[in-house]
Amino acid sequence: MKKNTILLSLIIALILTLSGCLADSDDPQSETDNMKTITIGALLPLTGNWNEPGQGAKKALDVTLSMVNYFLKPSELKFELDIRDTESNGEKALQELSSLHDAGIDTVIGPMSSEECMSVLDYANENSVLLLSPSATSEELALDDNFFRLVGNDRSLIEGLTTIMKDKYDYDRLITVYLDDTYGRGYYATLQDVLPSMGMETAGAIPLSIDSADHAAIVDELEGLAAGENIEDTAILLVCDGESASDLIKNISSASKLSTMKWFVSVDIIGSTIFMEDSLVEAFAAETKMEGLAIGYRDVALDALPYIANVLDGAAEISPYAIPTWDCLWLLAKTYKEAAAINTDTLKKTLVDEAGRYRNAFGAISLLDENGDIKSSRYMRYMMYDDKGSYSWRCLGHYVNLGVGDPIIQTIEWSVSVDSGIVQVGALLPLTGSLAEKGGEIEIILEHSAASFNQYASDMGSDLRIELVVEDTGSDPETAAVAAQKLVDMGIRTMIGPIGSSELEAVKPLSDSYGDIFISPLSSSPSLSLEDRIYRLMLNDTHQAHALCLLLTEKGISNLIIINRNDTYGNELADTVTADYTGKITRLTYDVDQSDFSTILTEAGAAVSYDTEHTAVLVVANEEIVDILKQVGTQSRLNDVAWFGTDSSALSNLLINDPDAAEKASSVNFTAFDYSPYGPYFDPLYHEINSTFQSNEPFKESSLSSFDGLWLLCCAYLVHGASADLDTINNYISGKSFRGVGGVLSLDAYGDRQFGYYKLYHVAAGENGKYSWENNGIYNLDYTHSGTLELFD
Repeated sequence: MKKNTILLSLIIALILTLSGCLADSDDPQSETDNMKTITIGALLPLTGNWNEPGQGAKKALDVTLSMVNYFLKPSELKFELDIRDTESNGEKALQELSSLHDAGIDTVIGPMSSEECMSVLDYANENSVLLLSPSATSEELALDDNFFRLVGNDRSLIEGLTTIMKDKYDYDRLITVYLDDTYGRGYYATLQDVLPSMGMETAGAIPLSIDSADHAAIVDELEGLAAGENIEDTAILLVCDGESASDLIKNISSASKLSTMKWFVSVDIIGSTIFMEDSLVEAFAAETKMEGLAIGYRDVALDALPYIANVLDGAAEISPYAIPTWDCLWLLAKTYKEAAAINTDTLKKTLVDEAGRYRNAFGAISLLDENGDIKSSRYMRYMMYDDKGSYSWRCLGHYVNLGVGDPIIQTIEWSVSVDSGIVQVGALLPLTGSLAEKGGEIEIILEHSAASFNQYASDMGSDLRIELVVEDTGSDPETAAVAAQKLVDMGIRTMIGPIGSSELEAVKPLSDSYGDIFISPLSSSPSLSLEDRIYRLMLNDTHQAHALCLLLTEKGISNLIIINRNDTYGNELADTVTADYTGKITRLTYDVDQSDFSTILTEAGAAVSYDTEHTAVLVVANEEIVDILKQVGTQSRLNDVAWFGTDSSALSNLLINDPDAAEKASSVNFTAFDYSPYGPYFDPLYHEINSTFQSNEPFKESSLSSFDGLWLLCCAYLVHGASADLDTINNYISGKSFRGVGGVLSLDAYGDRQFGYYKLYHVAAGENGKYSWENNGIYNLDYTHSGTLELFD
């Protein structure tokens, strides 16, 4: 048993340190001779009244750049950034855009404010400059041009906010104070369009000068409008930045009627540090129950957003617009990687195409409409709270517009328990034996997940800390059962693993008898799909078997030879394929500790018909697939037929790094499915984690689900306390669905993942005797597909 994981943590820290040094290196010798450098411009308000969002965006770009370049390196591309300060001024933004264009830079992130975007739009269109904004929301910018944005426009936010005003509070009338600029005027115009559809009307409006507002005079005018209103029917909406809002509120007397009315605010006020610098302003906001919708990540437990915010190293603390800025740079990286040519028209087309396959930080696909605006939006509902003189924005829920169907208002009833301390979580992993490659990979991911969660708990004000206690199952059921009992004897009742179905089956009696909870990252045998306290982050093998049968039919295979390991996983998957497949089948089985496969391979060769084009071998094996391939004789008829594998051997590094096994696999076109939580969509989180560790081989997509399994378990303790009983923890886990680092996780009635994908891979020969796994198909089983196979050319 590993009583602690200090050594491994030190190793990971060293890897992180070295990877950071490598990523930041400007040594030309570290790049290939063919590396192409692309400079991306950024127009950010680093000074002026928009400096908070600008500084957050800059920090996000600085942090994300090394990750993006790690992703681009195999394509021999590299990004550099040229960041210019717009000073929160439209004229300065235009000047800097012209300078960037003169320097040959025609792809630009920003500007951030709608006012600045309007100032540069004509120039960008006339000079073929592509603009991608993470924050401009004015509807005036919704044009078919060179301007794109990855944040919802004002209409979606206003519809959400007014829905809350009407449905939650039953307000009929609204007094509005808005900033007299492109953003504010556009916001107010859209508001006037939306209010009648909500059964509301305007009770007056006051424009707020962008340069020299007389806040005392505006307060007098506002009090005049409020004087004749019933506070039960009328609310106030403030649309401006945090600094302007603070200056206005400082001029309101505590005896004013305005202090008794309900206030709503625009996105730029929520979370503004300038707004929160004055205790009188904070007190006013709490007294008026100030509320609004904004992009955010706090108070979201089961989601990738807190992890992304942590990755951005505090940038989201400066401004939540740092999160869509992350998306801007990643989407541009994917665009340049796929673009056939680097010109504005090609980039625009590729950007739109890739956005339709890009899963953004908020968990939605970034589909763009005909005007280059993102169709989906997700806002968090925040209200100012007073906790004994300590003020903060507290999340009440979400407003989600997926771009199709009706928007959704979700309520979050979530809090952090005061019952904290250290919680030990078991990890039953095969660090030796036939599953050691996957076990070692998952151990690293779990350590990263635990460290990330502990940081999140700390950010939420909790002293809860998760400590992993790792036991080696040896890829053996009996060893797994002993290891699990050892953890239980230590008082550890919640565990990640085992990952193998045979091992999981061996520890199931502990769960059945004592209520222990096991979350398995990779187990998939159908017989374990039961109503119990075992949760599995994979689709069960009835789906993989169906995918295999579709593939065999597509390939015209009518004679199938199945060679499978004699354990729960091997037998059940072979049984399920046998039941689903319509052709002739020959079944051959070997013992799990077998090393000499000559006899079974001879039997398999004898089963090859003379019609080799329509005959194939399916091998259900773990790491022993290497020895099986190497032991096929040169004269065997098995060399004349196609070979297929399963998720237990797909993407095996041991296989492609063994010259003899890899050569054989390539010659028989060895092809296998592996589970993918991402499917056909590009999710930067997968590449971010690979960038973090920069291992010799990328992590298997299926392994990333283990990150979310631990996060799910840890959140149960964060909400219900370190001493929560097993029934409470189980009830929390069983009812949760969320979008995590390892994709969208939704469990069925038996605790198994119910949606996902299988990617099809085959072993391909490369240069200098190198072999690799290449993706050549996908099996879809998500919200819109009932199980379809697509093969690539």
